[in-house]
Amino acid sequence: MGLQRIDNIGIAVRDVRAAAEFWRARVGLAVTESFDGAPPSIAVTIGDQYLYVFESAGAGTPRHEPSLGENPLGIDHVSFTVGDVDEECARLTAAGVAFDAEPASVEAWGIRLAPFRDPEGNLFYLVQSL
Repeated sequence: MGLQRIDNIGIAVRDVRAAAEFWRARVGLAVTESFDGAPPSIAVTIGDQYLYVFESAGAGTPRHEPSLGENPLGIDHVSFTVGDVDEECARLTAAGVAFDAEPASVEAWGIRLAPFRDPEGNLFYLVQSL
């Protein structure tokens, strides 16, 4: 049968409760909490997929930047498909989400995008096909 799809993307954070508040109240996604589990965690639902966000006492990782070319090796960011980057960026900004840059078009990739971060500094993008 082989690989079929990504089940989830795991993101380690220092404060899972702050992450739950960010994804639920600011971004507006459904969050299922499992604070009593080991480790405490949340599932952030996006369509039929989810981010598995879990609390960790591990050391932080170097900060990844939207410029990409000089970033540390490893998982760099997660991108979310949206119908209109500018509209979604405005909605999230009004809800208190800070963006690293204004929405921009990358003609070579056929996309428009805008980068933002969670409370831990993890990098995410809104992406719209042009």
